[in-house]
Amino acid sequence: MLCALLIADRAYALNEIDLTPAEIEWLQNHPEIKMAVDIDWAPFEYVDPQSRYKGMAAEYIRLIEKRLDIAFQIDKKRKWPEMVKAVQNRDLDIFSCVVRTPQREAYALFTKPYLTFPMVIVTLEGQGFVDGIQDLIQHKHSVSVVKSYASHELLVQNFPQLNLHPTGNVKEGLEQVSSGQVYGFIGNLAVVSQVMRESGLTNLKISGQTPFRFELSMAVRNDWPELVPILQKAIDSITQEEQDEIFNKWIRVDYSQRVDYTIIFYTVTIGLLIFGFILYWNRKLKAEIMRRHVTELNLKRSKESLDKAQAIAHIGNWDWDIEHGSLAWSDEIYRIFGLSPQAFAATYEAFLESIHPDDRHLVKDAVAAALEDPNAEYEVEHRVVHPNGEERIVREIGHVLRNQHGQPIYMRGTVQDVTDFRSTEEKLILSKLVIENASEAILITDHQGQIIDVNPAYEQVTGYSADEVIGKNPNITQSGRHDASFYKTMWQTIRQTGKWEGEIWDRRKNGEVFPKWLTINTINNRRGKISHYMGIFTDISRQKSTEQTLEKLAFYDPLTSLPNRALFRDRLNHEMSLTSRTGGALSIFFIDLDRFKYVNDTFGHDVGDELLIEVSNRTVHCLRKSDTVCRLGGDEFTVILPDPGTAESVAQVARTIIESLQKPFQLKGHEVFIGASIGIAMFPTDGDNFEVLTKNADLAMYQAKEAGRGTSRFYTPEMNKKSELRLMLEADLRKALELKQFTLFYQPKIEVGSNSVAGMEALIRWIHPKKGMVSPVDFIPLAEETGLIIPLGAWILETACAQAKAWLDATGRELRVAVNLSAKQFQDPDLLENIQATLARTGLPVRLLELEITESVVMDDVESAIETIDAFKALGLYISIDDFGTGYSSLSYLKRFPLHSLKIDQSFVRDLTVDSDDAAIVESIISMAKAMGLAVIAEGVETDEQLGFLEQKKCGHIQGFFFSKPLPAEEFAAYVESCDPNCSTE
Repeated sequence: MLCALLIADRAYALNEIDLTPAEIEWLQNHPEIKMAVDIDWAPFEYVDPQSRYKGMAAEYIRLIEKRLDIAFQIDKKRKWPEMVKAVQNRDLDIFSCVVRTPQREAYALFTKPYLTFPMVIVTLEGQGFVDGIQDLIQHKHSVSVVKSYASHELLVQNFPQLNLHPTGNVKEGLEQVSSGQVYGFIGNLAVVSQVMRESGLTNLKISGQTPFRFELSMAVRNDWPELVPILQKAIDSITQEEQDEIFNKWIRVDYSQRVDYTIIFYTVTIGLLIFGFILYWNRKLKAEIMRRHVTELNLKRSKESLDKAQAIAHIGNWDWDIEHGSLAWSDEIYRIFGLSPQAFAATYEAFLESIHPDDRHLVKDAVAAALEDPNAEYEVEHRVVHPNGEERIVREIGHVLRNQHGQPIYMRGTVQDVTDFRSTEEKLILSKLVIENASEAILITDHQGQIIDVNPAYEQVTGYSADEVIGKNPNITQSGRHDASFYKTMWQTIRQTGKWEGEIWDRRKNGEVFPKWLTINTINNRRGKISHYMGIFTDISRQKSTEQTLEKLAFYDPLTSLPNRALFRDRLNHEMSLTSRTGGALSIFFIDLDRFKYVNDTFGHDVGDELLIEVSNRTVHCLRKSDTVCRLGGDEFTVILPDPGTAESVAQVARTIIESLQKPFQLKGHEVFIGASIGIAMFPTDGDNFEVLTKNADLAMYQAKEAGRGTSRFYTPEMNKKSELRLMLEADLRKALELKQFTLFYQPKIEVGSNSVAGMEALIRWIHPKKGMVSPVDFIPLAEETGLIIPLGAWILETACAQAKAWLDATGRELRVAVNLSAKQFQDPDLLENIQATLARTGLPVRLLELEITESVVMDDVESAIETIDAFKALGLYISIDDFGTGYSSLSYLKRFPLHSLKIDQSFVRDLTVDSDDAAIVESIISMAKAMGLAVIAEGVETDEQLGFLEQKKCGHIQGFFFSKPLPAEEFAAYVESCDPNCSTE
């Protein structure tokens, strides 16, 4: 169906130029039409160094292709004589533009001419007027002509007695004339004028005409007569406006002739002297006069063409009679200078008056140099000022004529308005500079996908130089990581939308595969067709490395490299799903180390960390490859045993682990002994979901510890001791809320560098009437589990805001107070309304309240979390991620949250001066935060070395015992006052 639609659409387009059904069918049956062109025949046609087909004929061919909805296959390799032979042999099918000659009629059929120019005679500047080809024959002058060109064939056929010297091209023939090797050259006016100008052959002139007009047609192999009327209809459809546009673009004629009346003079003189022969010569003289009249008409027609060409090209010619001081301008120069012939004095001085005052010295110097040095030419670029104040930029070129004594007597030349050209040139230079200095790599291809330019950033990123890739397809850097369907989808998107953007992996010249972020855009020409593609990309290797580091932080324990809590959850859920489908069982262990705190406190964190690493290694060695060991944090480990077998085999695995861990550890010169308590829960017997199963395994572990440690326990329903204690603590907690047994401590946040207090974190403390101060570690999890965290959190928020407002009123100093939000608080649908109400009651400005949220809280429901945090930010609250790096530190998620700051967890800060991994993680987090525009605060700073490291890495704020432990409100106020004598919170 699609094919049928395309054919129908094409047929509709072809019918617009009245092709018959038979002609349309012929085109459809001949999709491949091979074209012969002259690759070195400017301005008619040529192939530039980038293998692009250009010229007047090329413009017509493109219009014909558009009219007929076809694409000719253009041969850009062979030289012209080879092209001619190829058409004769039918290796090629058509000529783009040729002169019709009898020789060519033997093997080709022709359209009507669509380009026509006179064929002229070129001689040295000092030679006289050439009275046609017979004049050349009579004086036996040698004449160069391009071999195999129509001019060559016509002259050989019509003037066999002419002394011809065939050459390879027009430039070669004109250079033979310039150097005196031959007397003249015969060729068409357009090509001759262009080559003379571009080659700087200023000692040549067009001195005569020939009886031939240079008429160019398209030609078709004579066994394809059907194609001739098709092409003719396409040519006839080209409008006069389109023809004028082509002529304006390509024709730059520098052409001057003068009529030599010498023959007329001598004829008249002879007539007067030999009056008796008047009647005899009368008939011959009339014929001569008629021929001269025709010549003058041709010259007039050529001058009209020259005037038109000058107006189109904004080029005028001038003559300066130095001896008499007169200056003659063509009409175009008056237009360029904005003057009228009536208002111009036609002198050199008047000419100088029209030049911009700042540029007059340039013209004077150029004129003086040309007049003084016989080998110098006059060439200068300057500004002219129109009477209305408009400025234009012109370029002048001239040649000095001298008498037999070498004195300058005459000067002639041209003026061209180059204002638009210079403006375009400046824009192109600016665009090129922008591309060359862009930090992003840029490459530009043609519409066929061949590279035509790259910038230095591309060379730097890929390792390829511009010369190595220009002319090639961008796929030279493909890495092989993407399959064909990936690129197919990419190009479908580009064709449909004009743009594609995404991540892609490529290969550098040295073989290294790297990731980049690539944007491809299409560039359309004036007709709305794709002419180029532009690719812009950035090497994202560093960002990917950072993301991989954070991904590792998200799922693996940085100390032991074991799966962390997040990955434990994922793997356990996965194993439970598999087990449910197979009808089997699995077992999980909760392992808690005995005496670990003692070892850590006695021998230091270094020994404690090394112990944890050794524990993980020994545990792994006790298990199968299919089993999973995880570290949840601190000295807590878990094990997942898929298909564990009998209860006895499970117990045996637990005993093996316990016995392995009871053996002595040799750590930094110390022999250390510890033990382990293991709680065991079976799926699905002891729980059919993650929460229940892990809770029961945890409960079994506490039973093992209470049983004397160094042992294991299977979960049983009778294990209620811990639950009873939990219920007692819950009752005390509820009573504490009623009796207001809670208080808030405040720990300052210090600005690095100034050491000034920038804010504080509110931390709750429970003053139990019997147990004294109860750590938040003991009651916050219980409050979270029971839902008491909601009223407790509301009290914390109310108290912290009221205290911060009191300090603000007392000192005028704005200190932002940070309050931690628990998971249940964050999920409370009334949270935002409660915060607004609290701020309204206490009067604390919203900007002075900071909410700290842990990673695990926001990752439970990402989309909902984003919506909630957006609402916080819209209200004006300051949002921070607490304990960053210990949970779901995934860049792909993190960058979606509208945050203000990150708080680096103290577990990384603690050993960063002695542990290169911790230092690298901290540095990576700081760099990543800066890239995302987030502030950074490090908690747990206890030493001067830690402070120095963080200050060096440009961490903005710190919090820790190095400056102050958490303080009651009164002591905190005193601390702030001691840090800043001018600020009192009393």
